[in-house]
Amino acid sequence: MRRILFLAVLATSLTGCGFLSDPQVSTAGKEAASYAATTYPGWEVVSTGCKNRDSDRDGYVRCNLSVREPKTENIQTPSIECAYGRMLSFAEGCQQPKPGSQ
Repeated sequence: MRRILFLAVLATSLTGCGFLSDPQVSTAGKEAASYAATTYPGWEVVSTGCKNRDSDRDGYVRCNLSVREPKTENIQTPSIECAYGRMLSFAEGCQQPKPGSQ
């Protein structure tokens, strides 16, 4: 019985419950800023904000990103998901959301 309980606790700790810690949200935000610098070189990052829940537990979390084109009022708000540094995950950087994800 103890082994089963131990394995259940271990599995839960490795996969997580989908909610992110503050450092993980911060990591995703840094990934979003890096994505903006690479994808929109020279543009100003107006804001980044990432959710604190990985609803499908794929190692990526939805982030809101706003960037402004230099010398204009042109603001882009791409839909992205960014990695938050989950243990035992191959997720890295940012990507376009999968179809049907929210």
